[in-house]
Amino acid sequence: MNQTIALGPGTYSVRQQLFARFFAAVLIDLTVINLFAEYWAYVIVKSFTTSLLTALLLQALFGVTIQIERKVASFFLRRGGRGAFTKAMVSVWMVAFGVKVAALHILDLVFGERLLFVGPYSGTFAFLVVVVAMLLAERLVRRIFLSLG
Repeated sequence: MNQTIALGPGTYSVRQQLFARFFAAVLIDLTVINLFAEYWAYVIVKSFTTSLLTALLLQALFGVTIQIERKVASFFLRRGGRGAFTKAMVSVWMVAFGVKVAALHILDLVFGERLLFVGPYSGTFAFLVVVVAMLLAERLVRRIFLSLG
């Protein structure tokens, strides 16, 4: 399955488009992480390499999260019945939150003292603020990109 879509002067395969999205998201996340590390005492990153690997790992985890969320939502929506949509949304929210907490622990295991989120709730608050900022920055860049064409 190597579909192509015309975008400007050339055509790009679906795989190329996915790579471009992943690459852009990693660069956005890298920027967000480093801005927080520079301007907010609750985020401590020991090196650029650590922040780059963090951005890559988080994008991989976000990709897995999206797949899990879709499966959970489709499970409840396929079953139908009373409150199916509400059950699907609550379940997706629980999965999303749970994965974020798991991601914080994975980052701690992988990077240890080289990447620290400190402050309220053992750094969970700082981590969630950074993740929300990443998602908002990604959405903003996507909106700007779509508005250009």
